[in-house]
Amino acid sequence: MSDAVVTLLVAVFGGGTVAAIVQGIVSHRKGVRDADVERDQTAFEQMKAILAEHKESIAELKSARGEDTKRLDDLAEENRLYRWTLIGVTDRLRQKPTGTVDDILEYIHERLPMLRKDK
Repeated sequence: MSDAVVTLLVAVFGGGTVAAIVQGIVSHRKGVRDADVERDQTAFEQMKAILAEHKESIAELKSARGEDTKRLDDLAEENRLYRWTLIGVTDRLRQKPTGTVDDILEYIHERLPMLRKDK
C-alpha cells in the first residue's frame, strides 16, 4: 500500500503536475488582472464621457449666466431711470407754482419715451 501512495504522490506532485498547477494559477491571476484592466478601462471611458457632458453643461450655464447678468444690469438701469423720473415728478409737484399736468407728462415722456402712447 505504501508503494501505491508513493506512486500517487509522485504522479500528483511530479514535475509536470506542479508546473501545470502553477501555470493554472498564473493564468487565472492573469485572466483576473486582464478582466480588472478591461473593467477599469470601461469605467474610465464612461467617466470621460460624463466629464465631457459636464463641460458642455458648464459652458451652457456660463453662457446663460452672462445673458442673465446683462438682463439684470439692464433692469437695474431701467429701475434707476424710473426712480429718478419719479423724483423729478415729485420735485415738480412740490414747486410753487405747481407745473401743469401737461408739463409733468412732457417731463415723464422726455425721460421715459417708452411710456408714450402716441408713438
